[in-house]
Amino acid sequence: QINLKGLEFVPPVTFVLECGAGPVYLSGQHVTLEDDHRYEAHEEELLEEDADDEDDARAAQDGD
Repeated sequence: QINLKGLEFVPPVTFVLECGAGPVYLSGQHVTLEDDHRYEAHEEELLEEDADDEDDARAAQDGD
């Protein structure tokens, strides 16, 4: 496993096995971290909506 932080690849990319017979499996994950207050506000709104939905469901159940 290797972390290639700060290394950018421009497609197409070729990997060459320097020694051994393989097989070699490559996988990757692109992660972008941003300090975005709009996202945090949106996340809070979603949590509030979920809480309101749970309250509505309890009120409907209690009314039955």
